Amino acid sequence: MIELLTSLLVIITGVYAYLTFRLVEGSRASVAAMKAQIEATTRPYVHFDLEPYGNLVEASLRNTGLTAARRVTVTIAPPLKVAVAGEIRPFRLGEVPLALLAPNRELREYVGRREHVRSLSDDLRFSVSIRYENAAGHIYDEAFSVDLSGLFEMAYVARPTTAKELQKIAETLKEIQRHIEHTIPHAEA
Repeated sequence: MIELLTSLLVIITGVYAYLTFRLVEGSRASVAAMKAQIEATTRPYVHFDLEPYGNLVEASLRNTGLTAARRVTVTIAPPLKVAVAGEIRPFRLGEVPLALLAPNRELREYVGRREHVRSLSDDLRFSVSIRYENAAGHIYDEAFSVDLSGLFEMAYVARPTTAKELQKIAETLKEIQRHIEHTIPHAEA
């Protein structure tokens, strides 16, 4: 009888050890999932885009994550060149690695007029690769494409800005003042 009870105790202990092992494995998986979730919510997220504004195109590099991105490099194919005042020069955001891109920080660089950007790529598609790391040294490689073909075909009407509207008001007031000065004789004191 003692042998039967001892065997039963060994079986129960084995089942208990197995269930304990499964609980530990489940806990490890939960902890790993929580760590991955915390990293995903606190890591840097660096994005690149080409944005048309009327007849002009600007490049935008922004970190939408909650932490800084370090050692940021941007590679674009075909390579971008900047056209300013008839000169073609290197695209700085893609040429020089950035030591740090703070959270919610955006860097912009003028690329050129639409005609210039069209000359850089026949199909208006650019392959972009961004490499950066977080403070702990984890490296992120993001690869995607920027397709301007549809955007270049859209109609664009410039919206008035407050500055432009104030400029027009100031010019109108000056015209009214000149008209008043020429039509109303000044009273001599």
